[in-house]
Amino acid sequence: GYYTENLLNRTGFRMLVLNTNLYYDQNKLNLNIKDPAGQHAWADWVLTEAANNKEKVYIIGHIPPGFFEKKRGKPWYTPKFNKMYLDLIQKHQSVIQGQFFGHHHTDSFRMFYSLEGFPISTMFLSPGVTPWKTTLPGVIDGANNPGIRIFEYDPQTLLVKV
Repeated sequence: GYYTENLLNRTGFRMLVLNTNLYYDQNKLNLNIKDPAGQHAWADWVLTEAANNKEKVYIIGHIPPGFFEKKRGKPWYTPKFNKMYLDLIQKHQSVIQGQFFGHHHTDSFRMFYSLEGFPISTMFLSPGVTPWKTTLPGVIDGANNPGIRIFEYDPQTLLVKV
């Protein structure tokens, strides 16, 4: 499923939790569905309401949009779902405080840009604690060292310290 909650039951900050398995390129059941489970329309509504309520939003999910950095051209979402996600970020950039995803087992990040080429959002990809080695064809040195990333935040403002 997917859901949203106020952070620490305080007004002004919200967590948007997405079920990104719906957009996974290996999920063949959703290929012909415009908006699986109505999640995209719902997320758009939540972000619109957040803007109306002057909230800042953190987005979290498992599978990230974009490509696997160890194999260029390997998308995690189908192209239409990747575009839907990018459009959502561009539309609601003013309320999105940050994005946090996993799946890669790599300690990396992604930048999101406006149509004019200006940076508008950042996504952090958390490393995995398992020493996973990808078996994707064409990946050279697909091993990952186990790791964790600790995020600190200001308890007053709930802003992540980077």
